Amino acid sequence: MMIENVEVDYAEKMQRCHEYVEALQEEQKKIQVFQRELPLCLELVTQAIEACRKELSGTSTASEQVHGGQSDCSEQTTSVCGGPVFEEFIPIKKSEEEDVEHDESSPPQQQDDNNVDKKKSDWLRS
Repeated sequence: MMIENVEVDYAEKMQRCHEYVEALQEEQKKIQVFQRELPLCLELVTQAIEACRKELSGTSTASEQVHGGQSDCSEQTTSVCGGPVFEEFIPIKKSEEEDVEHDESSPPQQQDDNNVDKKKSDWLRS
């Protein structure tokens, strides 16, 4: 019974990886149109496709064994520092609680910001 579950999980994982490769290939076709502008992006997608194909072909690397069988095909959702990967590229808006704490800790900066805004508006009037 347990062996059947493992086989089903493996088959589902391989199916997801195959779908992932297909999606990456579609993205690769889109990126190839802008190959001159996006050479690194094209290289990353190509490497991801190759890594997933290796996994699908059944070859295992030493890095997969070291990382507990985690494949190169699996999506990375956390960065090295522990936060979500996209936060490294797109800063996420702070919550209202964090804004209140930040406001309480730095009131002089707000006064400076108000003065800058007044200077900007004076400049726009003339």
